[in-house]
Amino acid sequence: MALAGRLLWMRMPAVLLSGAWLLSGCWNSGPTVTQRPTSLDPSPHDPVGNYWCAIDDKDRLEFRCDITRNGSKLKLTKVNGAERIRGDLTVEGDELAFAGERFCMWEECTSKLNGRFKSIPGGQYEGTFNEAPIVVYLAPMPAGAATSGKGYGGDSYGGVDRGAPIRP
Repeated sequence: MALAGRLLWMRMPAVLLSGAWLLSGCWNSGPTVTQRPTSLDPSPHDPVGNYWCAIDDKDRLEFRCDITRNGSKLKLTKVNGAERIRGDLTVEGDELAFAGERFCMWEECTSKLNGRFKSIPGGQYEGTFNEAPIVVYLAPMPAGAATSGKGYGGDSYGGVDRGAPIRP
């Protein structure tokens, strides 16, 4: 009797599986097409959004930077503060290649900038450049953070609601 019970138990999963296969065939009204990935490489992340940013001061992430998409092109703009950057970004793995310029609002400091933003913990980026010894820090703004005018200062110095930046 113990042997018969074991045989029944061994056959039961096969019966259940074939029954499940039959049921799934009955419920499916059309052919099943499995989507195959075009690449097994990880898909690139999408950095589009509003960021707190600072040039050369990691502890004062109080200015606003935007990464926007226009078609397939990404653009980074520091929209307030006296010293600003703007340019095109290209996603390369976990890094962002930057080609653009640095400029100042109240004095002449315009210069070409090419560099890389490396991903650091907390969804943040640290940018270094070939032409200038500056470092640009980006930290994602919390969802719903109010942003005001895009000019120098806006409603307050820096032009943003200063809720705490996201820290790692």
